[in-house]
Amino acid sequence: MVLHLCEALKAAGCYNPLLAANAVPWVLENCADVFIEMPRRRKILDFAHIRWIARLLRQQDIAVLHTHMMGANLHGAIAARLAGRVCVCTVHGRTYDLETRRRLLVHRFIAVLSGALVVVSEDLKQELIRAGIAAKRIQVIENGIPIISISKEEVLRTREELGLEASQAVAVALAYLRPVKGHSYLLEAFARVISALPSARLLIMGEGPLRETLQTQAERLGIQPAVRFLGHRSDAQRFLAAGDLLVNSSISEGTPLSVMEAMALGLPVVATNVGGVPKLVLDGETGMLVPPAEAEALAAALLELMRNAEKRRGMGEAGRRRALEQFSIEPAAAKYQALYDKLLEKRANH
Repeated sequence: MVLHLCEALKAAGCYNPLLAANAVPWVLENCADVFIEMPRRRKILDFAHIRWIARLLRQQDIAVLHTHMMGANLHGAIAARLAGRVCVCTVHGRTYDLETRRRLLVHRFIAVLSGALVVVSEDLKQELIRAGIAAKRIQVIENGIPIISISKEEVLRTREELGLEASQAVAVALAYLRPVKGHSYLLEAFARVISALPSARLLIMGEGPLRETLQTQAERLGIQPAVRFLGHRSDAQRFLAAGDLLVNSSISEGTPLSVMEAMALGLPVVATNVGGVPKLVLDGETGMLVPPAEAEALAAALLELMRNAEKRRGMGEAGRRRALEQFSIEPAAAKYQALYDKLLEKRANH
């Protein structure tokens, strides 16, 4: 999301974005021309890290610091205040950022220090209001994505690479492997799918602390031959396009990019009815929504679509149209740009 935002802001021509992040390979591959390597934080509250950010803001003469997720938001908000710069902090998900009282208190502190606190869904805004943050300090800017197309030839090549037959129904999950993403319920659900539709396959993209646990669960359920763990993929959209549907089994969500990406590629979505997901997926029109943490309901929805290619096609086409109309990165970038402008004007007038 941050990389896409940088690209859209640069294309708009009003801001020259730089991306400060840890030197992980996919970042280096995709944004070498705007990348600044950031040292890793060593503590929950790392004052050396704060000083590093403040020094960067001054040395690069940066007007606006835009941070994402709680740790970066906390350190960035303090550093920007020290350096006399505008800071925008974005919260992307409820469970990671808001799951404990301590985290909620940290967000109150961030809201006071930052120029603006942005959330990616109305659901998250209401959660922060309940935590005691004034509504006027919170702005909703929903995520966006670049809308791309992947050719049928590329899809066929990818399926062949994965050893998938054209007739096999393939579900794809794309998420970090941590408890909130609900993969354990997905595997339970897929065991039910396999018992009714043995040719079905599941591709799981993403890394995380639960990978070994989930692989062991797949073995215990006897579905290991039908489930592929693909790990982190810098070309995730290529593998997503090779599937027949996206499955999102999260227990809690903000506005998941994977759902928008799948719809933009013409895939129907089976997802849990949480967070900002219902605003993306129209139940019965572009996909199917099920309650969270209910493997039986998830299995039923998966089976219904994996057995019915015509229904998948119709929902996928409707999802693609919806994505083209509403999910583009450009409107999100324009809203952020307007927010930057407003905060800079306010600072100049003080």
